[in-house]
Amino acid sequence: MIRSQSCIDFNQFLNQKVIEINRMYPIVTFENGSLTIECSWRLRKGNSIIVGSAETEVENKHNKSYEIFEKTLLNNTIKHITHYEDISDLNISLDNNIYLDLFHESSLYEGWQLSGAEGFLLVSLPGGSYSYWTSNNIKEGH
Repeated sequence: MIRSQSCIDFNQFLNQKVIEINRMYPIVTFENGSLTIECSWRLRKGNSIIVGSAETEVENKHNKSYEIFEKTLLNNTIKHITHYEDISDLNISLDNNIYLDLFHESSLYEGWQLSGAEGFLLVSLPGGSYSYWTSNNIKEGH
């Protein structure tokens, strides 16, 4: 399946470092923005999975999984962001061949929220569509 990429401008996030991670959802904080993850995710190095959200659900793997997640992402720099429109998934490329992939999987709940400067907010909506806000306008995706 060929996936449609959105034309959203993510330049404001490029070269920002990951400065904090809150395990609540998790919430990944950048120098000037944040990502709240409320869906399935995986963290990989190239084509190899390092850790995924499934591991954080296992009681005796929870803390170790988040330690790996944090150690891999903290102080790493964003190089590229890809947003897919057909089902609102997100891929964040970072230094050292690291990728954070988010997979929206719910018809009832939001999947994730990416916020930045100047009112930038991109939300993966229930069912797989999205909404995108900036300080000047609101755009709805399909």
